Amino acid sequence: MKKQNDNCLIGMKCPNCGSLGPFNIVVTTTLTVHDDGTDDANGGEWEDENYCQCSDCMHPATVADFSRNITNANYVSELLAFMDVSQEFWDSLIEAQQNDMAAEFEQARKGENLTGLTELQQQVTQHYEGGNYAYIKSVADAEKVGDGLFVFLLNEAGDASDKDEYIAMLITAARQIRTCQKEIEFGGAA
Repeated sequence: MKKQNDNCLIGMKCPNCGSLGPFNIVVTTTLTVHDDGTDDANGGEWEDENYCQCSDCMHPATVADFSRNITNANYVSELLAFMDVSQEFWDSLIEAQQNDMAAEFEQARKGENLTGLTELQQQVTQHYEGGNYAYIKSVADAEKVGDGLFVFLLNEAGDASDKDEYIAMLITAARQIRTCQKEIEFGGAA
């Protein structure tokens, strides 16, 4: 006998009778509708607030109500079982992460640079795109993001000896971009 759902209904069971399903869930889907009917539906999406009814006892509630009996600890255990990962392995990963975080915190407390970036490059990561890339710790990491302008700005910041030189480099780049834009827009370049 199945003890838990491990696919589309992972973490769900009827709060009334404990059934693992099936459940009748009101979903959002797209249908092709003809004058004489519809094509078959392909899939559907639901949220926590969607209506859900147990097919066994007909208990009506929401998807969230059918999922509420799962605690965070239970959910992690179920997820680990689904991924075929032992609790011991998971705990060792958590401990290693906590040790790394403790070491980084100690470095930060001592004022040490946690990244391979210069001070100017760190400022770029903090301010570019509203700080969306503040987690970047190296130019190599930045290259993985796939944002060419961001990588360019980091590289220029790394080559500059100080903030004034960096600003001058950016002004030069902006002029070159404007010249290129004007040539393409008005010069007939293909």
